[in-house]
Amino acid sequence: MFWQSPHRKKILLEDALKHIYDCEYRKVDATTHSLAGALGLRARKAIALVEKLEERGLVHIAGNGLHLTPHGRAWALQVIRAHRLWESYLSNEVGVPLERIHEQAEHKEHNITPAQADALEAKLGYPLRDPHGDPIPSASHKLERVKGIPLTDWPVEKLARIVHIEDEPQLICTQIFTEGLFLDTDVKILESAQRGFHLWSHGHECWLPPVVVANIYVREAPQGVEEIPARPLSALRPGESGKIIALNCQGLARRRFLDLGLLPGTLVEVVMRSALLEPLAYKVRETMIVLRREQAEQILIQPLKTA
Repeated sequence: MFWQSPHRKKILLEDALKHIYDCEYRKVDATTHSLAGALGLRARKAIALVEKLEERGLVHIAGNGLHLTPHGRAWALQVIRAHRLWESYLSNEVGVPLERIHEQAEHKEHNITPAQADALEAKLGYPLRDPHGDPIPSASHKLERVKGIPLTDWPVEKLARIVHIEDEPQLICTQIFTEGLFLDTDVKILESAQRGFHLWSHGHECWLPPVVVANIYVREAPQGVEEIPARPLSALRPGESGKIIALNCQGLARRRFLDLGLLPGTLVEVVMRSALLEPLAYKVRETMIVLRREQAEQILIQPLKTA
C-alpha cells in the first residue's frame, strides 16, 4: 500500500470517511474521482484506498457512488466530533484566530481518542456548535443539521442572524471575520448588485462579493431585535446605561466576556472611570466589573435614554 506508516494509514482512512460523509450530508455522490480530488491522490491510489475501506467494512459501492456503512459513519462522526471540539478549544481556550483554527484542528483530530474527546467536551462546557456554527456530534454519534440558508438567498432589507460561516477557503473566511461578521451577528442586505452585496450589521456597512457572501448562512433574527446603529460600550459616560446587542470579537476574548455575564440583551451601567480614562468600572447584574478601553470597544450597545 502507498502509505508509509500506520499513522499515515489512519489519517488517509479518516480523511476519506470525512469526505464521503460530507458528500452524503450535502446529498451529492461521493466517488473515487471526488475522493482523489479531495485528498490529492492519483487515481490508482484512490482506488487502492477505496478497496481498503471496503475490506474493513467501512464503505460499500452502490450505483455511481461510495456510501458509508454504519461502522464507517460512526467513525466519520467521531473524527468530525474531534475536529469541532478542537476548533472550540483552540478558539475559546487558547485564543487562536478564527481563520487559523480549522487548519490546526485538521491535524489534531487524528490524535485524540473518544475518551479524550469526551474529556475535552466536558472541559469546554458541552458546546453544541463550534466557532463556525457547525453542530458538534454527540458522543452517541448524533448530528443536527445547520438550520440556515446562504445569505445570497436572503431577502433584501430583512434582518437575519448568522448561524454558520464556512471555514474554507481560509481567505474568504478571513475576509468575513475582518468585516466583523461572526456567529450570532445580526446582518441585513441593503442592496444586491452584480458586483456584490451591500451589507449592514449594527451600524457597520460593507460591500462583499457574492462568492464571499455565499459562505455565510443565516436564519431570521429573533423577534424584538432592533435595527439600530451600535455604539461601543467605551462611548458611554459615567451614569449612562446601555443594552448589549453584540460582541465584536470571537475566541478567547468572547469567552471571557460571556464568563463575566456580558451577554447580548444584558443591561450595563457605567459606574466610574479613572482620570486616565481607563480602566472603566461597569455594573452588570448587581456585580461590578472592570474593563480596559480596548475591551469595552469590542462590546456594542444600544444606549438607553436617561430620565
